[in-house]
This record gives sequence, C-alpha cells and structure tokens, in this order.
Amino acid sequence: MRIFIAVLFLALPLFAQEPPALVKARADYQTEAARVLTPVTKVYLDKLEALKRELGAKGKIEEATFVQQEIEAVTPKPVSKDPAIVGTWVFGPYGTAQFNADGTSRIEKVSGRWMKGKKSGTYRVTWDSGYSNDLVTVTKDKFKTIDSTGKEILIIRQ
Repeated sequence: MRIFIAVLFLALPLFAQEPPALVKARADYQTEAARVLTPVTKVYLDKLEALKRELGAKGKIEEATFVQQEIEAVTPKPVSKDPAIVGTWVFGPYGTAQFNADGTSRIEKVSGRWMKGKKSGTYRVTWDSGYSNDLVTVTKDKFKTIDSTGKEILIIRQ
C-alpha cells in the first residue's frame, strides 16, 4: 500500500494541471519583467554597439567579434516566425485582445499564452481563466473560435 501511495504521489504532477492562479502570477511576472527590462536592455545594447564600433575602428576585430556575440545573445528574439496572430484583435463581446510576438496574450484583465500549431496560420491559445481555444486558424484580418458556451465568435483585427 505504501508503494502505491508513493507512486501515486510521484505520478500526480504528470496528470495535474497548473493552478490558474500560478499561471496568472507567472504571466503577470513575465509581462512586468519585459516592461522593466526592455529599457535596460536597450541601453546595454546601445553601449555594446558603441563598443563594437570603437573596437572595430582600432582594428581589434577579435574583441569586436566577442561584443557582437554578446549583442546577439542579449537581443530579444521573437517566438514566432509566423506572426499572423500577433497584434490587436476585437474579441466579440469579450473586449480587445493583444497577442504579442513573445507568445503572451491579454484580453481585458486575463492573461494567456499562444503557440503555433502544426500547420501554418494555426495556433493554440490558453487563457489564465482555464479556458483554451484548442486550434484557431488566422487569416489576414480575422479568425473564428468557439467560446466556453459553444458559441462561435468572430475575431477581427483592429
């Protein structure tokens, strides 16, 4: 019996979902961290660019190469190479949603995450409220999804 309880205790994380409060706290943290770090990162990148130019002008190519590697490591990378979902959308009666290139999203006070589907232009969206749109197909200016009541919602790019 003890072995069964131990196995159950160890396997529980494999089947459990993260609590919505944790997902929300993480999304809030990531949003705030990006907001705070963006200006700091820009200042650092500006300093690195100046240092690279200075080293290049002095003929110190190897040192300038190290600085370039640092620039590439620090420069934020967009999550998506297929940014069709990125932007602001009118989400029917639910308000306006923002989908960011870093994979975060927000509609009114609810944060979420999105990821690319297997086919180009398809996405899976998960909201901190616990609701997810398993698959949405985005065209240039609109997409459709199903809300939690089963009603189809047309979403239009703002």
